[in-house]
Amino acid sequence: MSNDPETPSLQLTMTGTAIPAIEVDPQMVNFMNVMDDNPREQTIRIVAKKEGVTFKVLEVTAQDLDAFTHELKEITPGKEYAIELKSKGALPEGSKNGRLIIRTDNQQRPAILVNVATYVIGALKVMPNMINVRGSDIPGETESQQISVMPGRVAAFELLEAVPPVEQIKTEIRKISDNNYVVKLEGIPRDSSIEGKELILKTNLAEKPEIKVPFHVFNFRVPGKTPAKPAGPATPAAPPKPVTQQPVTPPAGVPSPVGVIQQ
Repeated sequence: MSNDPETPSLQLTMTGTAIPAIEVDPQMVNFMNVMDDNPREQTIRIVAKKEGVTFKVLEVTAQDLDAFTHELKEITPGKEYAIELKSKGALPEGSKNGRLIIRTDNQQRPAILVNVATYVIGALKVMPNMINVRGSDIPGETESQQISVMPGRVAAFELLEAVPPVEQIKTEIRKISDNNYVVKLEGIPRDSSIEGKELILKTNLAEKPEIKVPFHVFNFRVPGKTPAKPAGPATPAAPPKPVTQQPVTPPAGVPSPVGVIQQ
């Protein structure tokens, strides 16, 4: 704000980049749509970015990264480290999330998390690779779903049969085009009876004669709300209490009414 009559107010905008004391590059590792026989690796660098900042990586631990190995290397003492993340061999099919936990002696960044996401395609690609069913409190409720089966590492195949885990579920295989199928599932029970069970897809591939697709049942609750109880027989209302008449005493000098005894 100023006393300039032509420009009484002026907006000044400043832009810049916030530099962390310790920078991690990349901040997240993605191995997406990779074939199971395609080994992968990634170098993660941890670097001091501000003047006067030094640090030491104390340890690196992995969570849910059984298919990978990691190795810590000191590039510049107190200033830069590198983590070599490598797959052990053939990667397990499907999607998987894990993370690296990097612990340092720096008070500004004592623990650094690097998420690692993988989506690995095997001989065939099945979407989704898990059938999620929304649980219901109403007995007998069912739902319908469908999954797609398409080429992965193998280009040509035939889908021969879809075997459900319980007889109640009916399956239908539809061939959309060469080497592309849709499997329709009808009558999936919305209860825990299918939790952990699997749909078996049979193919003509010698290396992959069966594909197992697990079921997972989850329950959804709105916070603060409880499911409504089924209506039961109405509770009869309590009979009215009898009203007791109290004797009335007229004022002095007034004759008592008929039926009322003056005391």
